Amino acid sequence: MKSRLLGLAVAFTLGTACTGRKFDLSPEEAVTKPGIVKITGKKLTDKGKKFNIDTEITNLRERSSIVFHLHAMSCYKGEHRGVVEHAFVGIGERSINILPKQMKAFNFLCNFGKQVVPDKGDYRLVITNVYDNPNNDGLTTGKILAKEVVWKIKHRK
Repeated sequence: MKSRLLGLAVAFTLGTACTGRKFDLSPEEAVTKPGIVKITGKKLTDKGKKFNIDTEITNLRERSSIVFHLHAMSCYKGEHRGVVEHAFVGIGERSINILPKQMKAFNFLCNFGKQVVPDKGDYRLVITNVYDNPNNDGLTTGKILAKEVVWKIKHRK
């Protein structure tokens, strides 16, 4: 009986330790480039050497799609830069296109690899360039509509 209880206690501790700290995000934390793009989210989960962020990205344009690239995105905790990936390995677009007035939901992972990441620091998700997609094929990049779209989320205790 004692070993069973000890096993359950260890399993519970490991299970809760792996989930990380979860922060609900508010609509006030959204970033908008008027007439182009809006980024908001529902939840951020800090897991120490990485964090997950549930995002919603909306194309605010009336007539043409927007395109940006996963490899041209970056993420930060404090001043530490991580690599943006789709949270589910092998799933998701490398070139992300969003139709006019469409909202897409993404679960991004910010991975810091072997870096020593501080426990504190504001979170940032950065899209280097948002491009026009004038023929709405989801691939062709036109002119740059927005540079350095930075979504900043305050650290919570």
